[in-house]
Amino acid sequence: MTALHPSVFPETFASEWPLPRCPAQSAGSPVGHLWDEAVAGSPRGALFADCAWNAVALAHSASSGERLVDQPAQSGLDPWQKRRSVEHLCAHISEIVTLASLATATNLSTFHFARAFKQTTDLAPFAFLRHLRAERAIELLGSNEVSISEIAPAVGHETPQAFPRVFRAKVGASPSEYRRERRS
Repeated sequence: MTALHPSVFPETFASEWPLPRCPAQSAGSPVGHLWDEAVAGSPRGALFADCAWNAVALAHSASSGERLVDQPAQSGLDPWQKRRSVEHLCAHISEIVTLASLATATNLSTFHFARAFKQTTDLAPFAFLRHLRAERAIELLGSNEVSISEIAPAVGHETPQAFPRVFRAKVGASPSEYRRERRS
């Protein structure tokens, strides 16, 4: 019986489930070599052990009827997922936000996150981000303390030229026109 290295599995698993070698793990076989690396705690062995552990856990869940894998919400995001994704978008409004970072924040795959986000908000994630950026730009344009060239990077536009074009498409006026109308 071989106990796995503590870096591969928590010590409780390693001590509770010492794993014997099976015939496929004979010396010199690829599985045997990876098994030895897992026992030693190498990164490649840890990856192998992680995959093996997932396979065992899924087989156990299938035989016991227990759900080990979170399923995406059937009718959109859960309230905590929506809150966390909007908070993430707001916190990174001036940065490039990836679908992967949003999905990670909500513990969903990118595919399921994009689908559930659209079901919840009626907008795709990046359309929602454009909406948040336009709202933030409107808020900043209301203040005379911030110049339009400073607002552009603050709302995620790399160039000051891109900001007026996107703002006009969303609001119907250029940033300077909007600011003038707001003053009068």
